[in-house]
Amino acid sequence: MRAIEAEPKAFQLRRRYLSCLIFLVIGLAASRMFAQNLSTTSNALDRINFGDTGSDAYSESVHGFVNLSQPTGTGALGLTYREIAASTNSADSGIDADNRFLTFTMKCDPALQNYITIQVWGSDTTNDFIYLYTPTQGFGEGGYGGKNEPELDLQGNDPTLAGRWVYETVAIPLSMTSGNTSVTLTLDSGNLATGQTSRPIYSAFTHTNPYLIVASTDPQGTAPAATAPTPTTYNSAYFASILSNISSYLTTVTDNQLFGSNWQAAVNAGTVPAQIYGTFGCCGTSPTDVNPLTQWLNYEATYAGGTNSGNNVPMQRLEMLAFAYVTPNFLTSYYQDSTTEQRIVAALDSYSYMQALNGSWGNMKAWDGLVQSGSSFTTQGRQNTEGNPIEGQGTWAIGAAILQMQGDASFRTALNQPISSTLEPGVLRYQAYQTMLVENIDWLTSVYGHGHAPNQDLLEARLYLYANLALRALDNIYGTSLARTNAQMYSDYLDETSGLALAQANDLNISNGGLGLEVNGSLNGSFDGGYGWLDTNYLVDLAKILNDNGIETSSSHPVRTVAMNAAYAFSNFIYPSLVAAGSGYDTTMRSEQFLTFRHEANVGPIATLQLYFAAADFNDPYAVHGFYLEHANGITFPAISGSQSDNIAISNMTGYPDYVTLSNQLNAQPNDPSGVTFLNEPAHADGVWADPTGSTIAIKHAGEDLRMVLNWRPLLTPGVSTPLSPTEPMDNVVRVHDTTATMDRLATVRMPSSAATGASGNYTSGTVGTLYVARYGNYLVGLNWQNSAATMTLPPDMQISGGTATDLASGTTYNLSTTTTVSVPAGGAVALYQYLPTSTLSSTSVNFGSQTVNTQTASTVTLSNSGTGPLLIASMGVSGSQSSDFSYTTTCGSSLAANANCTITFTFAPTASGTETSTFSLTTSLSTTAQTISLNGAAVGYPTWTSLRSSARWTAFTTPVILEARVRSREGHPSGTVTFYNGSTSLGTGTLDGFGVAKLKTTALPEGKDSITASYGASPDFAASTSFSITEIVFPDCTDHHPGDHHDDGPQWDQWRHRQCWVVPGGINPATVDASGGPSQRR
Repeated sequence: MRAIEAEPKAFQLRRRYLSCLIFLVIGLAASRMFAQNLSTTSNALDRINFGDTGSDAYSESVHGFVNLSQPTGTGALGLTYREIAASTNSADSGIDADNRFLTFTMKCDPALQNYITIQVWGSDTTNDFIYLYTPTQGFGEGGYGGKNEPELDLQGNDPTLAGRWVYETVAIPLSMTSGNTSVTLTLDSGNLATGQTSRPIYSAFTHTNPYLIVASTDPQGTAPAATAPTPTTYNSAYFASILSNISSYLTTVTDNQLFGSNWQAAVNAGTVPAQIYGTFGCCGTSPTDVNPLTQWLNYEATYAGGTNSGNNVPMQRLEMLAFAYVTPNFLTSYYQDSTTEQRIVAALDSYSYMQALNGSWGNMKAWDGLVQSGSSFTTQGRQNTEGNPIEGQGTWAIGAAILQMQGDASFRTALNQPISSTLEPGVLRYQAYQTMLVENIDWLTSVYGHGHAPNQDLLEARLYLYANLALRALDNIYGTSLARTNAQMYSDYLDETSGLALAQANDLNISNGGLGLEVNGSLNGSFDGGYGWLDTNYLVDLAKILNDNGIETSSSHPVRTVAMNAAYAFSNFIYPSLVAAGSGYDTTMRSEQFLTFRHEANVGPIATLQLYFAAADFNDPYAVHGFYLEHANGITFPAISGSQSDNIAISNMTGYPDYVTLSNQLNAQPNDPSGVTFLNEPAHADGVWADPTGSTIAIKHAGEDLRMVLNWRPLLTPGVSTPLSPTEPMDNVVRVHDTTATMDRLATVRMPSSAATGASGNYTSGTVGTLYVARYGNYLVGLNWQNSAATMTLPPDMQISGGTATDLASGTTYNLSTTTTVSVPAGGAVALYQYLPTSTLSSTSVNFGSQTVNTQTASTVTLSNSGTGPLLIASMGVSGSQSSDFSYTTTCGSSLAANANCTITFTFAPTASGTETSTFSLTTSLSTTAQTISLNGAAVGYPTWTSLRSSARWTAFTTPVILEARVRSREGHPSGTVTFYNGSTSLGTGTLDGFGVAKLKTTALPEGKDSITASYGASPDFAASTSFSITEIVFPDCTDHHPGDHHDDGPQWDQWRHRQCWVVPGGINPATVDASGGPSQRR
């Protein structure tokens, strides 16, 4: 075989060049085609594709983009992007105004509310914050209470929306767009350090409909194929690792306690004040440190290590030691250990000195800490800056420790001993503790009590409850009567903090549905994926304390009821998600954290630690199911780490026994016994969960998960409905998280409150505490706070767009062509999903052509519905003066399902000849104006044929001739008249007799050759017909001879006529006429 010769190198290069050129041309053409088609079916006013440096309609150059130095690249699905970068000047690090932000110009509507949506990729892991710069609000992130600027994205490093596009929407201030058809927009990122960039931003859109319709031609991602999660293994090694983690942390706790011989020696030497002995320090504090006594006191009063806001001492460490001391089969080195008992007593003594006795620390008030600034002191610590209420985080540990230790003999011995002969001479330890607890409760129930948020109030309720139960325990031991009654506990704190009664601002802390209404109760609170989730855990913890101490029983448990409602409420905001795990993806469970009171945040991991109490102690099915889900998804017991270590540690310790109980139950019963599923799980049917007092709704419908908070507002001043900053939106804002199989939408949009936001007539959202209305995509939601039913008016375009809408909450379906309002029940919700059908007829006219009378023919038209909902058929029918000859049959019922069609078959059956027209009308739910089909047909009689004969084929001029026409038909004898013609000249008419014969006697035939026909003019039952022509020869009149006057027969005829009249005077000899009727050449 001949070897293939190598291609010359020059040819190789040429071929490669041509190939590259071809691919380049194809690529440019495809890119241009893609760019041109991006807006197909989209409702965007404008779009910019970042990184598109061409000149197409969506390029940066067309939109005045000038930040060409910003980082760019090609990312997800081959699309280009830009990133926001920090200033190259290290001195400007972290200053938003010095970032290299993105600025561009977009089309806008001059009168309506406009929105900007950015497109980001859900798998990105950059930790950043992206917002829309506005002239009023300026650059920079807001403070703790809310972002000062329209926020678009707050991304963590956990890609919880992996493998899909995320479209993030925020309203553009009307002041920027009013009266303008274009607007210059700037996107910036918060707190970027030198060298840092934001996550990639692929595109930006402007639109007036809050719901951005993504073009069908846009490439969409798909969730990565999930690997099966590895379930948690509950065995001795696993539990040993948990205990090891707890024990390790307790070692840190004891190491940092100001306790032991060295600290006691320093106290005895007078270099360290006695008041701080036993408290918990940190940060390498040593008894050999040389500080003024006031500095030691202030150090402990202001120390915030390991605790949340509002507390400056890590008191929870006291409860940790007490729990370890009294709990068997837990941590053996601490159980009934005498040194541990001494540590607990020393800590209680220190906190008694610090918090109980007026003036015990110089000029420091009870519960107040001090921070020295120069020569002055300022209050700080458990007093929160907003309204100065005491905070309860951690402080409950004092009462909890006493309650746990009450039965221990060594502890009781210590209680009966003097607390300090120098600091409090003559006071026994239990008396000092009682004084501390009483003052705690008195402060909590004073005008200074109650926190600024539901979560803080719940913490204070725990403090109140533990303090009062500790007092009750001491009352039982020493015969005193200092504790308050159960009824007082509910009226003082538990009712308000559990939502069983109105709070101080005449609002609810906990909604009727069980939601913790952060941050200021129902005046501006709603579902909150952060603190609101903690509220649920705190409620369950309260229920457990009340249950364990016999205050709530199986027959009476109001707080437990609220807690279980809360567990169910939050189950509607937990859903399967995807998270990066090595090179693949693992499924896990996620809690909704975008809908928070402060800012947008990506969804976070499920956190149900306190719900173990609900599962183990109360057998709540949703808590049990949550535990089984955690097991199936490989979620393990949380490790103690980070800034919240104290909180995690105490939760782990108190939750561990119930966790072990549940784990053993699961090992014994691997199949979930709860019988329930969470709303957003695939196994759960479509449904709606709504909480009007919480302004929140969760919808699962047709593969879409929609969560909305209506009348969402950022942090407000406590007790009043005004924002902390005048630039913050106050109300009529809805926050939305919409999830489908291929994308997520995160939006903060306006509710209908003005013409610019779509309000019209009675279509508007109400004020605080009334009827909230919001529309997003095909959904129209109404949440009614009121005690009576409310009327929700449909938006005008929904009324005229027709179709149907189904209330997903009740199942009621409304015909939108006849419905203008919907009733929202008292304290209830309506979640209308608008089905938008189409009504397309395959033809708008049917022409039957000619049709014989008393016969029929048919023609079919197809009605198609390619929309999303059923098409309701209100009426159909044929109208017109000749409608009786048109009829129809149909396969269409009273409604036509989405993506279905039906047929309408028309029949034309004329009963009389003639042209006929009628109109078919179809009225559907889309419009009160009917769709029409014109019906046309020509009706003809039975076929006929006409014959003709003459009484004489040759005759002399003016001699009478009888013309006889016979009209025949197989269907009988036609009636009517026959018109006789000579050429096109009518000779007259004759009426058909009973045998179909009509005659005409005429002398009007002109001389020469005449072409005679008979035309039957039809009748209602018989069609017209015309005979063949016959030739009639009419001889001339020789007595009136004038050559050339015989019509237009020409000179030959004149010559012939002249010759005949001259040769044969008086006429023509018929023998001289040939067979054609003309003169013969014979002589």
